[in-house]
Amino acid sequence: MQSLEKEYFVQGLRVRYSGVGPALELENFSLRIWRFVEQFIRDHRDHTIIQQAVRRYPDLIPRMYTVCALRFASFSYAPTLGYMVKDLVSCLEEDLDASVVATMRYWQENLPRPSFFGALLELWQAIDRFYAKLPRRQVMEYPPNRYHAFVLVSLNDKDLLLQDSARVRAQLPELLRAHHRQMELIHAAVDRSQVESLH
Repeated sequence: MQSLEKEYFVQGLRVRYSGVGPALELENFSLRIWRFVEQFIRDHRDHTIIQQAVRRYPDLIPRMYTVCALRFASFSYAPTLGYMVKDLVSCLEEDLDASVVATMRYWQENLPRPSFFGALLELWQAIDRFYAKLPRRQVMEYPPNRYHAFVLVSLNDKDLLLQDSARVRAQLPELLRAHHRQMELIHAAVDRSQVESLH
């Protein structure tokens, strides 16, 4: 994208989101980020930078949510959504896999410095390790990739994040399998409804 066009886009976003706040709280941290990223991408879906990102990543929203959630969580202070808008736009042009790796490296290199939401970073670490060791024959039993898995657990199992990391790792396989089955049932119901609407 042309630098002038991008700068104009960013300036417009700064004006629109300058008042987004107050600082995020742990209680609704994941949900607020999900809603913000989803709305942000949908609101600007006609813009070149969003269209290019969607072509690279058809599942852009789960990936962007993961990148933003991990970056926010690695802060040493409570972040605000408005503060991260410019970073979000820059991230759209990055390799999102590399962005996650860089965030996790930053977090690990700065331990034991406390982070705002360390449990969320530990969750991603557990999911990443789980998928790295997942046998190919079992792939169909779980969410299609790490990003979808992270979305499902971080949004639906908030209480799990309050437990120690060893318990999270122990519960993760069955939890992901249950989420995957539930999503399959939902998709099947939607498909049936669409077929019935044609008759």
